[in-house]
Amino acid sequence: MDKHNIHNLNKKINYLGITLLGLFSLGYCIFENLFAEINIQLNFLDFPIFIGEILFFFCLILLLIKWAINKEKNVFFNYVIFIYFLFVLVKAYGGYLVWGPLALRHSALFYYPLFAVFGYSFFRLDYFRDKRKLALVLILLFISIIFTINSSYKFICFILAFVLIKTFPKGLLKYLFLFLFVAFVPYKDFLSGKRTMWISNIVSGIFLIVTLNFIFKIKRSHRLVLYGILCLFFSIGLIKFADKNALSTIINLKENFSRFKVLNDMILAQKENFIMSNLGKPRLYNKGIETEPHIYTELSKESPAKPILEQSLQKQQDETHEFLQPTLLQPTTPIEQKTKNLGKLDTSYLNNSFRIFIWQDLLEALITEKPIFGFDFGKPFRSKSIEILNIAHGEWTRDGWIAVHNSYLEMIYRAGIIGILLVVTTFVILFKMIMISIKLKLINGVLLCAVLINWIISASFMPVLELPYKAIPFWICFGMTLCYLKNYKKIASR
Repeated sequence: MDKHNIHNLNKKINYLGITLLGLFSLGYCIFENLFAEINIQLNFLDFPIFIGEILFFFCLILLLIKWAINKEKNVFFNYVIFIYFLFVLVKAYGGYLVWGPLALRHSALFYYPLFAVFGYSFFRLDYFRDKRKLALVLILLFISIIFTINSSYKFICFILAFVLIKTFPKGLLKYLFLFLFVAFVPYKDFLSGKRTMWISNIVSGIFLIVTLNFIFKIKRSHRLVLYGILCLFFSIGLIKFADKNALSTIINLKENFSRFKVLNDMILAQKENFIMSNLGKPRLYNKGIETEPHIYTELSKESPAKPILEQSLQKQQDETHEFLQPTLLQPTTPIEQKTKNLGKLDTSYLNNSFRIFIWQDLLEALITEKPIFGFDFGKPFRSKSIEILNIAHGEWTRDGWIAVHNSYLEMIYRAGIIGILLVVTTFVILFKMIMISIKLKLINGVLLCAVLINWIISASFMPVLELPYKAIPFWICFGMTLCYLKNYKKIASR
């Protein structure tokens, strides 16, 4: 095959790959788990093949064809990918034989990062020409304004739209879209919704402010004024739009510690003699059900934590907290509404302890058993602390396992030293991308890194890299951002 034909075939593979990755990412962004749960069920398999896995195998075939026609010479990289993929396959197959289809769910956490390889390999800047850029900006703005999507995805969509708008040539079209961008930015949505979402948005915003300061080299006096204005802006936004109960549980560290200590003492008193119940065969997934547990509503009558929450609720009814008074006790608000709000406050506090107890049990298992390559894929993770308190029982009794609510700890728990290497590699590459963006004064690079940081912060407190509708778009964006910055670095070094 001559060079011209190879070039044309490469171009077609790249364009097809980018188009597929983009379309699937839009589907995950808009419909989330509803899109992710589309699957086919073959009669001879006891597990479904989901749409994300179909995309994975199709992209893998495209990548292998591309490597074959180009006679890929990066032997070391190929061997690393091969050994890593072989490790995941062995763990998945071994886990499947012992534990069943749940092993395949755990393996997804480790083959989803290969979407970064697909994104890196297929990305070509010339794909984003004027007509495509215009269409993408319109789609991203339309999704953010019209569709009801979570606040993190809104933040990500608007940042990506701004990145594309910045590349427009100067003229009426560019200024029109900049006006539309500023006019329709949903500032309220960025600071509302679940705590993890608006915390991720705030951290991404702070990252943008700090890194752009390095690029523009703002004078110290101007910088202090700018930081002061932005702190005031964030503070007013949080007080006005954020859930006051959730905000209170972040600010009031003393109350958090006090509640955690009481519950932890209860756990320690029972942990040695506590025997976990047999929950039967674990479930692979639950159709249409999100992973976030509804802790307060799921407390059973037998839960040792229930009297503590009821006592706390009564105390708060008798002594209204000064911070919460403007929002929870209005002159026209019925006492029932106040009770409901205080119940939500207890839920928010318990959510904090809930995660710590899970992480505590996970780390204890790692330290005690020291699995070099992690625990079996498919082995249900169960938290003794959570089951002693009998909180979120609707989740772990239904599924036979509980989500770790921290993607990085999940990686280490399931793959041991390989998981540690994956986590460290991810953060090292991200750090390098940030440094390249600052060194080359690439505003678009900083904006794309802010998008990645948004996902990374979310993954510290909830399942993100385990779920296809969050993990696949993240890894695609990660790979494409790396390719974009490496190309600019090559151009700058000439």
